[in-house]
Amino acid sequence: MRGELGKTLTKIWIIAEQMGVEEKIIIPIFKGIQETHTLKNIDNIKKIGIKTLSIPGIEADDIIGSFAHKVEKSGEQVLIVSHDKDMIQLVTNNINILNISNNEIITPKKIQEKYGIYPQEFIDLLALMGDKSDNIPGVPKIGIKTALFLLQKFSNIQNIYNNLEKVQLLSLRNAKNVSNQLKTYKNIAFLSYKLAQIKLDIPIYIFSIPNA
Repeated sequence: MRGELGKTLTKIWIIAEQMGVEEKIIIPIFKGIQETHTLKNIDNIKKIGIKTLSIPGIEADDIIGSFAHKVEKSGEQVLIVSHDKDMIQLVTNNINILNISNNEIITPKKIQEKYGIYPQEFIDLLALMGDKSDNIPGVPKIGIKTALFLLQKFSNIQNIYNNLEKVQLLSLRNAKNVSNQLKTYKNIAFLSYKLAQIKLDIPIYIFSIPNA
């Protein structure tokens, strides 16, 4: 397998949740990572020699984020295979995403071209518009177009609230109502931010990734 990062697949790992709900798979490639579909039974994968990593009580997304961050800091490149929107926040020059629905490599440049924001601001986007699939409530009546407009103006949710009095003056449809919604649901917005943010600091003691 070869992609825009220009290297071939060399390592495979699986990261699974141990929460009694489901097991997710994560595959490091290019000495990096892929996250693919849900697996109901991971035992057969282990039998063919693919390495696994799981931390009881820790969500797979947080393990993926922390694992990818650690691999990147070691000087390697990372590919995460996923269709989950929340993974976009992890994208850097050395951490890309392969969208399994269309085989597109998602890079910082492509995110900016499509959304007009930086990858790390995707947390703010989800905090504003919500994400039902991940139980992130967001601010009611704030859709993706309004959320992107606000982020393109103010960069992040904290700056939006620091300039809340300016929102109603923007050339935005129903700007006054948007301002009122933001004010009314401020606590929900910041709670949503916490829910959307993938952790990068879960202790994972892998200093060099051995051959699979």
